This record gives sequence, C-alpha cells and structure tokens, in this order.
Amino acid sequence: MPIVNWEWQDDAGAWVSYAHVDSAMLEVHHGAGSKAFSTTALSFNVGYDSLYHYDLKAMSQTNEASGRVRRLRRLEMGDDDGDVGFARAVSTLAAPV
Repeated sequence: MPIVNWEWQDDAGAWVSYAHVDSAMLEVHHGAGSKAFSTTALSFNVGYDSLYHYDLKAMSQTNEASGRVRRLRRLEMGDDDGDVGFARAVSTLAAPV
C-alpha cells in the first residue's frame, strides 16, 4: 500500500504538507471516489471554523469565507514494504565483505 502525502501550494509557490490527520482525511475522500466535499474539521482550522471546500477533480481548496483558492497535490511516496526493503538493500550493500 503506498504512503500518500497531500500538499497545498502557498503564496510563494512552495508546496507545504498538510498535517498527518488532514492528509489522512483527504486520502479517505480520495479513496472513496469523492469529487468534492466541504469541511470545517481541519487541524489548522480549530477555533476558526471556516468552511473549506475541496475539489478533488480540479485539485483545489477554497476557503469559503475569504474566497481564497489554493492548489492541491497528492504524492505517492512508495510503500511501507518497499521502504523497508530499500533500507535492507542499502544496509546489505554497506556491509563489509
């Protein structure tokens, strides 16, 4: 199973990772085939309760109060077994002969 990371693009054009809990929520919606959804349940939104609309087809996030739209991206980072296998391969290569 691939490890997935969700990111948003900041004003300077840099990609910023979502908190793990927010990335996991986005991945649940993506995995369920959702094209779009709205939520206030985001770690960075506690105490603000702004409504955010996610369009997973257009890969965008919109703050409904401000109208600010940000780009999203989903990155597959490999899988748990593959990472362990890679670490084993590197340690094997580094072992003295």
